[in-house]
Amino acid sequence: MDEASLTVVASGLDAEMLCGRLRLEGIRCFYRTTNVAASGLSGALLDGPTEVIVDAADLERARELLDAGDARSS
Repeated sequence: MDEASLTVVASGLDAEMLCGRLRLEGIRCFYRTTNVAASGLSGALLDGPTEVIVDAADLERARELLDAGDARSS
């Protein structure tokens, strides 16, 4: 998979919900905690900013779905 960053969300839970929506549309997705939260407590597990990753070939479609979801929640 040629990885592409889709977005950064507030938490792992938010990332899991977003990946669930993407997977329903046939888009492979995973997420990882960003190093933004790492500066505070070395070695501590923090559920903070989480980057959502998709296949580069699916990035445009994933952005469309993300934008459509944002419009519905407004």
